[in-house]
Amino acid sequence: MKQTNKELLTEIYPNLQSVSNLTGTTFTFDYWVTKNIERIISIFTPMQKALASKDLDEYKTEIQKINQKHAAKDENGNPKTETNAQGQQAYVFATPAARQIELDALLKKYKPALDAAQQREKEYSELMDKETEFIPYKLKLSVWEENKGNVPGLTANHLIKLMPLIDEDEKVEMKIKRAK
Repeated sequence: MKQTNKELLTEIYPNLQSVSNLTGTTFTFDYWVTKNIERIISIFTPMQKALASKDLDEYKTEIQKINQKHAAKDENGNPKTETNAQGQQAYVFATPAARQIELDALLKKYKPALDAAQQREKEYSELMDKETEFIPYKLKLSVWEENKGNVPGLTANHLIKLMPLIDEDEKVEMKIKRAK
């Protein structure tokens, strides 16, 4: 079953995380979950680090400083805020024109870093749509059989998403056929 990196990160990884919290599971099951989580993290950590940017962090910090500098202050000297159209708290600015001049200068200063960050985000998005390089650590279905399928809290919904990580070995398939 071919999967994209996005599917791996949004479907399999969250299900592994949720079953990692189950209690009463066997060592084999816990090892299987842990091994696959480690493999997924090893794929995505470098990708996420590549998105990080010291310049981008500095830019955001500078915007925050400019916003606080130009915000209207209340009687205690704290920046005044109000709820904006999106329902979020936003500063009320005492000197919006002066603020905009500083923001424009800041944007000009950080434009190369912002362009580079935008390019990295585009590349990251393209990587997320590509077929994953993830090689799962598979758990044989016969191991479930040996444990009588006893994984408290494991649901069919978990199994649906985790099926690519389960090896449906012949031993169990033959038992299933005989049971019919």
